[in-house]
Amino acid sequence: AAKGPNAFDCSGYTSFIMRQFGIMISPGSRNQCSQGKHVDLANAKVGDRLFVSAYDKGGIITHVGLIIDNSSEGITVIHANGHRHGIMVENVSKSSYWKNKILFARDVISAEAKAPIAER
Repeated sequence: AAKGPNAFDCSGYTSFIMRQFGIMISPGSRNQCSQGKHVDLANAKVGDRLFVSAYDKGGIITHVGLIIDNSSEGITVIHANGHRHGIMVENVSKSSYWKNKILFARDVISAEAKAPIAER
């Protein structure tokens, strides 16, 4: 797994970015998916992490990205998408690959979301 700063996998990228803001989260997506507060997709905001599964809805967590926009146009994330693609900005709601794989979002930035992480 690539944790940066010269190369990243998806969860390495999200943990690296959060660390730049003093927020410590696991470098693994399967651990990140339980850190912070669950957020309904309709209420997901900039900085929340979006989790997806390569096995469609209900599958195991296989990817995570950082939400940079959530509007009527859909959810846009920045994410590390493999060594061939690098860091990408993508509207996952409109992506034929990602849209059926979106599972949920989690917040580790707001005050109510930080308390459980600080206890770990």
